[in-house]
Amino acid sequence: MVRTIQKRVHAGLVTAAVVTTCTVLAPSANALPANEVFTTYYSDPSMTKAVGTSHLFCSGRFTRTGRITAYSESFDTPCN
Repeated sequence: MVRTIQKRVHAGLVTAAVVTTCTVLAPSANALPANEVFTTYYSDPSMTKAVGTSHLFCSGRFTRTGRITAYSESFDTPCN
């Protein structure tokens, strides 16, 4: 009886380990953005001198140039 319980516990632990490993190693599915977003970053609150940009494309690609600051203006365009 004890040996049977030990085998069941061992089999359960092996199953749990396999499921956990498969879950951790499986690639995650990332959803594509609903909007393409172009953002311009400015040096100060007057927002007169642009110091950087970022662009999130509908494909999910992201680019960034210059500096990211707290002062920004974004434009969104819906993805098809």
